[in-house]
Order: sequence, then structure tokens, then C-alpha cells
Amino acid sequence: MQEGATYAVVFSTAQHPIIYSTGYVTLPDLSATVKRVVRVATTNVPLFNVSMAGRTNITMSGGGLETDSFDSSKTNLSNNGRYSSSPGKTTTNGDVAVLYGTLDIGGHTISGDAYLGPTATFSGNGTVTGQTYHDFNSDFPDVVVPNTSGWLNAPLLGYPGIVSIGGIPTTFNYVFTNSGDYIISSMLGTG
Repeated sequence: MQEGATYAVVFSTAQHPIIYSTGYVTLPDLSATVKRVVRVATTNVPLFNVSMAGRTNITMSGGGLETDSFDSSKTNLSNNGRYSSSPGKTTTNGDVAVLYGTLDIGGHTISGDAYLGPTATFSGNGTVTGQTYHDFNSDFPDVVVPNTSGWLNAPLLGYPGIVSIGGIPTTFNYVFTNSGDYIISSMLGTG
């Protein structure tokens, strides 16, 4: 910091604080003090604000992939609160984001926006119904291995996962195997 320069920071106590930082510097030749105020409005951004995000490289391959969204609170945008791919039931908030590398959508559709980091690239001949932005920035914290004690951890006997609970075979769409792998039986929107 320059000699004779000072700063002051104040912030509100609201749920989403407003921060004011004021810097002061004295210009000896003019015997004047110059100040600059920076105002920062904060918010609480949800952890998941896109349908799919990657630190590096997302490749959409396979058949019939599309990202979209729905509103479970509105009957015209859901089937009794559940997802439906029926025309008119989905919305365009199926955003996809990549911080580094490439977002390759192949011939698929993103019903929403594509967010790319400043050095990320876009490829594919699919469709992005919204905008493509090149200023995406996000923190991807390292994944911490969960403590799985007490979790359902049973041998996978078939798809979907069939496990025995209290001697009764029960079917699950999502199962941890004894190896610790997480198995998803399908990506068809089933619970």
C-alpha cells in the first residue's frame, strides 16, 4: 500500500450483507485526498445452480440426451409434482457449465444456457436454446469420501438393485455395492 494511503471497510448485518470499502490516498503535490468507494452486494448462490457442471470436460454421448428442468410446485409444469418430459411440461433451466477443457454436446440439446470458463471451448452440432457465456467461474471443492457406516451397502444382484433388508428382497434404483461403487440403474428420470 502506498505511504499515506488508508482504507475503511463497513458492512451491513442483513442476510446478504452489502460491503463498502473506501480507499483514501493523499496527493502531496495537490495537498488533496482522493477517495474511491467500492460497493459489493453479496448473495447466497445455491450449490447446484446448473443441471450439470464439470471442472473439466463434459462429453454428452449416447442417444437422446437433453437437459431441461421442471417446477414441481406448478401442475402445468409437472405431473402431480413429478418430472414429465411431455411437451410443455419442461422449462429451459437445464444449464450446463464447464470451467476448463471442452463442453462437447454432440448432437444433443441443452434446454437452457451453456456456461464456459474463460479458456473452455465448445464443440458439437447440437442445440443450446439459451445463451453461451464465456465467463463462468466456480469453486469445485475436493470431494470428501463419505462415512458409509450405516448406509445401505449390499451386493448388487441385478438392475435395478435388489437387496435384502430384514430378509425381504427390496428393489432400489440407486445402490452402493460392496466394492463401494454407486450404481444408478437408469437415467430415465425414475426415483
